[in-house]
Amino acid sequence: MKKDPNARREELRQLSKQLKDLNKIAVARGVRVNDLLIDYYNEAFKTTELNTYEGWKNKGFQVKKGSQSYMVWATPRDIKVREKRLSDNTETEKEIKDYFAVCHLFDVSQVVRIENQQN
Repeated sequence: MKKDPNARREELRQLSKQLKDLNKIAVARGVRVNDLLIDYYNEAFKTTELNTYEGWKNKGFQVKKGSQSYMVWATPRDIKVREKRLSDNTETEKEIKDYFAVCHLFDVSQVVRIENQQN
């Protein structure tokens, strides 16, 4: 059963906060949260080579169906969000600066080589 994307995002937010709190000195020295997350995945789940779905595809691999991704933060971007008020049914648009989307990574153990089929 798939988890709600908002719930997974909240899990990533909480894990990031925990790792930052545990590694305050490293963060103060410039270690990025994504580096802490990847180190955590390597240790906790024995990941060895993480890549995006598209990255694996470009290397000639297919992610196995049902594989659970490891999440990190994507490059920040500016986005516009529309909000609809229920009370008076009006829409407003606001811009969010430096919105961090979630980036989904998969380990080498979760992929299979794509075989070239010749007809």
